[in-house]
Amino acid sequence: MDLLKKKNHPNKIKQPWPTKAAMEQIYNLKLWGDNDAPFYSGEGSHSLEIINPYIESLITFFSSFQNQLIVVDLGCGDFNIGKALFR
Repeated sequence: MDLLKKKNHPNKIKQPWPTKAAMEQIYNLKLWGDNDAPFYSGEGSHSLEIINPYIESLITFFSSFQNQLIVVDLGCGDFNIGKALFR
């Protein structure tokens, strides 16, 4: 199978995606919503009926461990949910 890949894409060099430019465009064009805030990820991270049960579930899960956890949030967005978990 590796041989087949080499035949179809000989010496193909991957180009990095211009992440910074893409994210600036998303924010400048307000593609994730606006809500009069500079950073707004949309209803999914602001609607209380969506986020409250989710936050409660995470807090219950994290609290179930005997030792304090260190958690890293690798998600994208405006940190609206993450700030509720930050202690």
